Order: sequence, then C-alpha cells, then structure tokens
Amino acid sequence: MIIIPLIINNYTTEEFAVFSILTQFITIYGFLDLGIGSILINEIIYYRSKKYIKIIRTVVFQLIKFLSVLALILLGIFLLINYFFGLELLFKDIDEELLVSLSDNFPLLCGLFFVILPTTLIQKIQFGFLDNSIFHISEIVQKSLQILLIYFLVKYDSSIVDIIFYYYLAILVTNFINILLYFFIIRKDVFRNKKVIKKLYIPSLIKKSIFYFLGSIFFFFSRTIDTYLISIYGSYDILKDYEIIKRPFDIGLTTLMVITSVLWPILAEAHHKKEFKKIKKLLNTTIIGVFLAMILLSLLMVAIGDEILQLWIGDDTISYQTLVYVLAGSVFLLYGVGNVLITYLNSISVFYVQLVVYVILAFIGIPIKIYTLSNYGLSGYLAALIVILALVYVIPMYFISNKKINKNLA
Repeated sequence: MIIIPLIINNYTTEEFAVFSILTQFITIYGFLDLGIGSILINEIIYYRSKKYIKIIRTVVFQLIKFLSVLALILLGIFLLINYFFGLELLFKDIDEELLVSLSDNFPLLCGLFFVILPTTLIQKIQFGFLDNSIFHISEIVQKSLQILLIYFLVKYDSSIVDIIFYYYLAILVTNFINILLYFFIIRKDVFRNKKVIKKLYIPSLIKKSIFYFLGSIFFFFSRTIDTYLISIYGSYDILKDYEIIKRPFDIGLTTLMVITSVLWPILAEAHHKKEFKKIKKLLNTTIIGVFLAMILLSLLMVAIGDEILQLWIGDDTISYQTLVYVLAGSVFLLYGVGNVLITYLNSISVFYVQLVVYVILAFIGIPIKIYTLSNYGLSGYLAALIVILALVYVIPMYFISNKKINKNLA
C-alpha cells in the first residue's frame, strides 16, 4: 500500500508499468522450481507423521542443490533470449532511454532473480513443519525492508531500474536470513545434523510434481499475465487504473490467505489421519469466512472507495464508477473461494484437476481478455473475468472438492 503511491507520484506512467510488470514476475517462482517446492509440503507432512527425520533432511538438502543448478541453467537461457531478441517484445511503445537502461541492467536483474529461486524453498519447508507463523514474520520484515529501501531510493531520485533491483534484493536478504535462523536455531535438531541417506529423491519428486508444474505454468498464463495483457492490448493508463483499483482487494485477499495459509498442512495431516468430517467442516467454514470477508470489503469500496484511494495515492482527482468496484470485488471474491478449494486439492495431492482447469482458463480466458480489453476497456475485461472464473474455475473446483470429500465419507 505504501510502495504503489511512491511510484505513481514520482515516476511516469511508463515507469510505473515497467515496475508493475517486472515485480509481477515474482509469481513465477511457483513453477520455476518444477512444482517440487509445493510437493515438498505434503512430503514433509507425510515423513513427519512417520518420524522419518533423516529423509526430510536428505530431501531438503538435495532440493537446495538441485534448484541452485536449475537457477544457473535458467539464468543462461534467459540471458541468451535477451541477447538474441532483446526486451522490445515485453514492452510496447516504451521510452527509448528507459528501454536502454533496462537492457543494460537486465543481466544483473536476471542474476538476482534466479539467485532467489533456491531460497524460496524455505516457505514450503516451514509450512510442512506447521511453522507458518515464522514465515509470515519473515514476510513482514521483507515488506518493511522493501518499503524502507524504496522510500530512500525515491527520495534520492533513483531510477526505476534501481528500485526493481532493491525490491528483489530485499526478498533475497530476508529469505537467506530466514533460512539461517530456521536451519541453525529454530529447527537445528533437524538440519544441523549432516547425516543424510544416500538415495536420490529428486526423480520421484519430479514425477509427483509434473501435474502441479504444468498447472502452475497455465495458472501464470491465465492470471498473472493479466498485467502484461493490459499493457499491450489496453494501455499503460488502463494498467495504472487496474493496479490502483485492485490493490485494496488484493491486500484483503492476501490477508485472508495469510490467515488461512495453515489450511494446507492441517488438511493434509487430517487426510493422513482419515479425519474427513473435520476436513469438510473446516473447508466449508473457511469458504464462508472468505466469502463474507470479501463481500464486506466490496461494500466498503462501493461506499467510500474513491475516498480511500484518494487518501492512499494522495490525488483528489481519483474517481471510479461504482460498477468498477463491484466488478473488481466480484473478481477477487471468486479468486478467494477458488484459492481455498485449490488448497484442499493440493493438500491431498490432486494436481491433475488443476492442470485441466488452468489449461481451459488459459486457452479460453486469454483470447476473451484480449478481446474485451481492446473493445470495452477495464470494465469489460473485469466482467469477462467474472464469467470465466465462475464457470471454469470456482464452480468446477467446488463440485470436484465436494465429490472427493463425500467419497471419503461414504
């Protein structure tokens, strides 16, 4: 909430668009690790239930090495792509000076981005041990560091490229400190012991993660790529409006996801113990809670949304139609309910369903988004997104989840 006004009020619309697009790429860490990181949560929960601590230690150390090598390979591939094709494909009608600055600093930005990849495992490890609170404390420190760094960078008129670099540097530093504290102090009984098993677990993990990996790729192209689509098929001004309008809803949804983040390991543990009634009750309660919370947030934005955004950005001219707030609220409500259902399916290692849904979302959703953006602007895009999410994402996931639960209860 603090970073966006700093960028909007001190940089051009083009520079803000560049910041939005490049910082959005943080979401691709979810599939750059081939989906193994997310599989790790269920693996740790399973091995903990069997008290196979040495296996957990072995798997974690093997994954860190594997992702470190993978990061180097991906860095080389991205640098080659940039060398032969440049950044012109990523940014439309961008200022030449800004494009040159991005191109000159791309190897550095790219290097930092991929160095972060192995450190992202810490979230999955802590979730597997039900230490979600530790990770969330680390996230608070990370966001605070990002705000502090960007505040001083803006104050001293630093370039948008510098801001993007330090945005990612804050992630690397906090992840690294979190790993050191967790491995050598908090869970030293697990990780300080160097004894491991001489068995390679990576191939079996890759086999298990294939559906999650493919699903994550299509999820990226169906949702995360929205920022890029709006900049290309809409305009940088529409992208700016989108980033402003969605932020309160995004923060509300993120807060709910933080609160419910413990759901995955709890559901996985309950599944191993065959506590299916507990799963159904917990899932329904969470869905209702997320639904009501997002409805309340939407009503708040409809009532005083303009005033909130004016106060936040520091611009009294900001004003949006009630319809836009209703549409945006509906979109994030559907994302919220969908996230809960996805969490349940992840916890029982049902990844193929997501792959099918995300493939349909990508192949149907992207053309519709492009069409509505080009012809009806932001409102048309949001309306189309509601229909797509409801029919292809939330409703199918709801029936599939219920079917799985009722089958186990029978």
